[in-house]
Amino acid sequence: MRSKMHLFTLSLAAFMALAGCDKTAKEAPLTLGQIKEVQDPAADRARAKKELENAIGDKVYFSLGQNTLSAKAREVLIRQAAWLKKYPGMQITVAGHCDKRGTREFNIALGSRRANSVKEFLVAQGICPSSINTMSYGKDRLFDDGSNDAAHARNRVVLTCVGSCYS
Repeated sequence: MRSKMHLFTLSLAAFMALAGCDKTAKEAPLTLGQIKEVQDPAADRARAKKELENAIGDKVYFSLGQNTLSAKAREVLIRQAAWLKKYPGMQITVAGHCDKRGTREFNIALGSRRANSVKEFLVAQGICPSSINTMSYGKDRLFDDGSNDAAHARNRVVLTCVGSCYS
């Protein structure tokens, strides 16, 4: 009886050991946290930047001498806010630009007011203020060197950049 019990115990132990060694079993899927650890942060940042520039819109335009957001600008910023919520922790810079008319000092101040208008709107949409840096280039970084109305209009802009602009 004792040997039958011993044989039963050994058989049970062997069965349990083999049951855990299924060679055909697939690995458990990664959790979301593990996936984020495996992904390349530089690739994620590049993907987010491309999405902002191509699908969301990275520019909002202003009227001459103004820092008031148009309805079209608010539509772009609503998409930007949704994009930022999709990428929590993303740091952006909103950079105000002006056309080449007016003094340098006036345009730096106007570019700053434009950038702050964008930031305030995004914050009102629920974006953390500390994730948004603002700066003004005034008329120092023109998008279009032309001197006609269309060129001036292209320069009256706030550009939203992943990280910093022009780095």
